[in-house]
Amino acid sequence: MDTLTDLHEARMPSPSDGGAREVVGTLTFGVGTAADHRLGASGLLRVDAFGRFTTTFDGRSYPASYIDSGTETYLLNGDHLPRCRDLAWAYCMEPRRTFEARMTGSDGNGTSVRFALGDYQARREGHAGAVDDVAEAAGPQSAAFVWGAPFFLGRKVTIVVESKEVPSLPGPVGPFYGLD
Repeated sequence: MDTLTDLHEARMPSPSDGGAREVVGTLTFGVGTAADHRLGASGLLRVDAFGRFTTTFDGRSYPASYIDSGTETYLLNGDHLPRCRDLAWAYCMEPRRTFEARMTGSDGNGTSVRFALGDYQARREGHAGAVDDVAEAAGPQSAAFVWGAPFFLGRKVTIVVESKEVPSLPGPVGPFYGLD
């Protein structure tokens, strides 16, 4: 097993409300290869070969959802959520609000996840680089809820790729996410 490329864990702290210029966290390669690299009590979210799963949010199902640290915001369709005055493609909520969504894996098992949405425009004007509550509107017919970079802040996310297993955890074989 090539643990340097197959098993990863990201752990990033939450920024203060309103965001922070930066946060410092860890990216661990080789999950399960040492005592301090354990998967832990994570909820396992099994994904298909393309890394997709279903998210249910606000009564709508997104069967092509995925987690992507390279996407700067959450991408979703929130028909009733307020859009920004000057940025109609982004969501602006003041005060910040907490929501819950359900992530369901390819095996039918799932977990509920809480996340916050705030004022996208204010965060960007404040030049915050690390924000955990910014979202943009996905295309109206989008089948994906994209759990972007904000999803990684304040939680531990473990990624196990296809056909790989965690040495210290007999049983599950990737692809899956471990979510704490």
